[in-house]
Amino acid sequence: MPAENAQKVLQYVRSKPGRKARAIAKELSLDRKEVNAALHAHSGDLVRQDDEYCWWPASNGELHVELPRACTINRFVGTLTSCGGFQDGNRRIELEVPAKCFMPVSGMALLTAWGLQQRAKGVELDITGDVGTRAYLSRMDVFEVLGVSFTEKFDRLPEAGRFIPVKLIEDYDGCSAAVNAVCDLVIHQFDDARQFLPALEWAVNEITDNILIHSESATPGVVCAQFYPQRKRLEVGICDMGRGLRASLGEAMTLDSDEEAIHQATKRGVTRDSTVGQGNGLAGSLDIAKVNGGAFEICTGAVTCRFTADGLAKVTAHEHMPGTGVALSLKTDRPVDLGETFIGAPNFTFLEGEAIRITEAGGIRVREECAHTGARPPAKYLRRKILSLLPDLEGVLVLDFDGVSSASSSFLDELLGRLAGELGAAGFHELIQVRNMTEHLRAMANVVIEQRMSTDTEEGMSLKVE
Repeated sequence: MPAENAQKVLQYVRSKPGRKARAIAKELSLDRKEVNAALHAHSGDLVRQDDEYCWWPASNGELHVELPRACTINRFVGTLTSCGGFQDGNRRIELEVPAKCFMPVSGMALLTAWGLQQRAKGVELDITGDVGTRAYLSRMDVFEVLGVSFTEKFDRLPEAGRFIPVKLIEDYDGCSAAVNAVCDLVIHQFDDARQFLPALEWAVNEITDNILIHSESATPGVVCAQFYPQRKRLEVGICDMGRGLRASLGEAMTLDSDEEAIHQATKRGVTRDSTVGQGNGLAGSLDIAKVNGGAFEICTGAVTCRFTADGLAKVTAHEHMPGTGVALSLKTDRPVDLGETFIGAPNFTFLEGEAIRITEAGGIRVREECAHTGARPPAKYLRRKILSLLPDLEGVLVLDFDGVSSASSSFLDELLGRLAGELGAAGFHELIQVRNMTEHLRAMANVVIEQRMSTDTEEGMSLKVE
């Protein structure tokens, strides 16, 4: 083969790795035998062949991957597969983050799950590039989980009410902790959390449970979530590097493609084994997303399917990836009544469990719940949580101000003033008990409460502190 054509072949492998010699020859309109000869002549130094006879650039153990600007699941998978990120033989992988990179939680979950798989293989990981995106990944605990070095030049504030960092699904305790974290985020954000929460809790619980029951993943699954207040959207990303839907369902039926596996998995009652699951998790989650008007995305094997509220599924093909990634996007202003779906009412909810936990803990410690006590937002998040929990609490809810030496009037008004205004004087004293508040803060609180009660044409009240 002329040297010019040989260079074309090598360049093709660099730009479109993972192809067989036959496909390369057809694409370049060259003789297949000559293409094979050129590839084998440079095997080991410039290119390498995997067990399925596909050709890849020879990295000598070093692999550099430039991430896409929009790191959605399917784009992320496409990038990793095209660069050989899922192949064995890598010693060190550097991921370069482009400027103004958009990293949704679904892509972040995939990044973390994939990174854990690489770490288990002994691969050293590094993430370079855009500082802002890397700071975000660090705050979401991705770097800590993956052992990537990064110096944080910011103060960490509590994540309650804004996002949940990556949570690992290794056992049922991890599954429960991840679901509870997502639920806790919600009750800080919405006044009608009691209506919105049951459907979300059911979906996240079912999807994470699938990781433990069906995936057979050698490394932990990953969950993370982010709330976007201006868009009124809650997005949850869940991913594992297990065997994927086709291999799992393949125990019970014959499947010709990964796309068929997804469509079967999203049908009610379809499962690999009825003794370990009812097969309603993905079907119910998809139903919730449709009723909500949100979106539901599943990535497994060689395809990604994105379902929208109109019931249509957009299918994107890519190279094969292990495991399964799920992106759940819900409109927070459109609660879903589970009673109107085939799922029905849940037996036990996060709110009931959280009410028990708070009672056993002796109440809510304001210092632990709020990032600070100098402005309204942290108080608003806490007040929403309190109002969501009150119907499930037996007896009074203790608000413990131990360790809070100062607070702004706006914080006290947003928390105590508005609680008093919404519950009324009698309701507040019956349901809320304030402890360990300094006399200075009590005096400030009484001023804002009196003003709030006067504005709301309620009789005045004085704060009782124990």
